[in-house]
Amino acid sequence: MQMKMIWPNSRVFLSRWFDDMQVVGYIRAPIAMMESKFQQLLRRHYVRSLGDCYPHYRASLEKFDSIFGRESVQLWKFDPTRFPEGNVVRDFSARLQIPLQQEWLVRANDALSRDAVSLLYAWRLRHGVASTPEEWRFELRLIDKLRALSGPKVHFGEALLRAELGNIAGDVAWMEERLGESLAEESAPGGIDSLEELADLSATALAWVERQLGREIAPVTGDCEQLADWVEELVWKADPAAGN
Repeated sequence: MQMKMIWPNSRVFLSRWFDDMQVVGYIRAPIAMMESKFQQLLRRHYVRSLGDCYPHYRASLEKFDSIFGRESVQLWKFDPTRFPEGNVVRDFSARLQIPLQQEWLVRANDALSRDAVSLLYAWRLRHGVASTPEEWRFELRLIDKLRALSGPKVHFGEALLRAELGNIAGDVAWMEERLGESLAEESAPGGIDSLEELADLSATALAWVERQLGREIAPVTGDCEQLADWVEELVWKADPAAGN
C-alpha cells in the first residue's frame, strides 16, 4: 500500500467542506508488495536495496489513525481471490457503493518477467537515472521492448529478504493486528537470494536476445556490463532513432 504524505492539520482543513471523512485503503502482504514495487521503482531509477521497496506499515499508516481516528480508517487486505471477478476496482466500488460501468474497467498487467527485469536492472546499474528527454524516450522504448520477453516473474528468496531487511516481524505483526488478519504468504520457488543473481539470464532469454539482435551471442554469467551492451543494441536495432 502506498499513501502520500499527510499533514497533521489535514483533518481540520478538510472539515471546512466535509462533516464525515473516511480513509480507506488496501494492504498488500510484504513480499508481494516488495516484488511489485521493485519493478515500479526500477523503471524510474536505480533501486539501492529492498529497503526502498518495503511498505513500512506502521510508519506509513499509524498517522491516519491519529489524525482521523481509528474508527474512520478502514483497511482491507489486498487479496484478488476475494474480489468480484478478481478485480480490485469492482471490490472497491462494491464496498463504497459506487456505480460502476463495465466499459470503465480496463485490465492490464504490465509486470515484466524476471529475465526482462534482469536486462533493465543491468541497464540501470550502468546509466542510473534518466536525466534528459532523449534518455527518457530511450527507456520508454526499452521497457516496451522488454514486455515481449515472457517468462516467470522475479521473486525474492528468504535469504535475500533477511539480508536486506533484517527483522521486520514487529512491523508486520503491528499491521496484522491493525488489519485483523494474517499477512502470511508462501515464498515462491526459485526466488533470488541476492540482487547479483539478476545478472544471470535463462537460456530462453539468451535465445530471445539472439533473435532480436539477429546474431549469435556467447552465454555469460554474472556480467551486467554485457547485459547492458545487449540492451543498447536491441533497442537501437528496433528503432535506430532511439540512439540519436
